Amino acid sequence: KSIAQFANGGFIVEPTFYTDQKSKLKRMDFDTDNIKIINEALVAATNEQGGTSYGSRLTGNLKFCGKTGTSQVTKLTMKDREDNANPNARPYIYRDHALFAGFGPIENPKFAIAVVAEHSGAGSRIAAPIASSMFDFLFKKRISNA
Repeated sequence: KSIAQFANGGFIVEPTFYTDQKSKLKRMDFDTDNIKIINEALVAATNEQGGTSYGSRLTGNLKFCGKTGTSQVTKLTMKDREDNANPNARPYIYRDHALFAGFGPIENPKFAIAVVAEHSGAGSRIAAPIASSMFDFLFKKRISNA
């Protein structure tokens, strides 16, 4: 929900499944300059070298942006440190959750996506590629000029 609010410039959105229902948008309690800074950071994280989801960016006319995340399930043990914190060395139930939240297309956002991949590792390695595939599908199937 929050990523959609940044995408639309700071208006509060109530998710709905009704395509004919019009929303009455209220402005978020954020300064518009701060929303612009956050959106620029989201664009950079996906579309500029060094960004955490740069490897999952789309190179066509339509691009998406967003932020990766990794939710640590448990603290690292001494054995984890000895294994160089290899996520696959840990039992499945103790592996980190991968996260990504983003919107696209950047210029005229139509879609907001959140990916949570439980016990699968880093957000940049797992969740961002899933989101990229979703955006690629949406842009090609739902927007004619992709």
